[in-house]
Amino acid sequence: MRKIVDEEFISFLVTHRAQIQEAIRKLYFLSHRDEQLTGGTTERVVRGLLVGASFSLWRAVFTASQPLDQPTNIDQSLKFLKNLIETNAVAFQAEQNSWAFGYYINNARFRLRAAYDLLPEDVKERYLSEYQPLMISAHQLLGIDAYKAMHVSFLALVDLLDSHLATVPYVPWSPNVLKTNPTYE
Repeated sequence: MRKIVDEEFISFLVTHRAQIQEAIRKLYFLSHRDEQLTGGTTERVVRGLLVGASFSLWRAVFTASQPLDQPTNIDQSLKFLKNLIETNAVAFQAEQNSWAFGYYINNARFRLRAAYDLLPEDVKERYLSEYQPLMISAHQLLGIDAYKAMHVSFLALVDLLDSHLATVPYVPWSPNVLKTNPTYE
């Protein structure tokens, strides 16, 4: 039996996968520029949070068509745990389910929120229009819409960090960075 091809989702997948990979490339080179030219300690923590969000979004895009209703999510989470117990490994194919999508999209959401909270107030003001999707709970946005909201927010935060780094003095990294940031005490 031949599987029906979902042309709309395939188009979404190819477009958004390319966009997230381009944003990851930008973040990678931004990270090198930060190390050499500019960026205080808070900016480095923000960059680290964005790296984590980029990975989550890169993984989530493949499963964005998954339903996020609670019964499906619970059922698929139990299958995921059973597979983990039986094989002690998680293959990419095992992540093609509702639970994994919810995990990755919410991980991105939490990291983006933490990154946003660390930004200076004047930078946050420039971001509010793009940040709004992060205010929406997971129950209000599902599947592809949830992915798109996090995707747009991530792209905006990478652009904001890029423009912000040009305005802050260079501060060398120190192990005391987390001690000076009340968010991580």
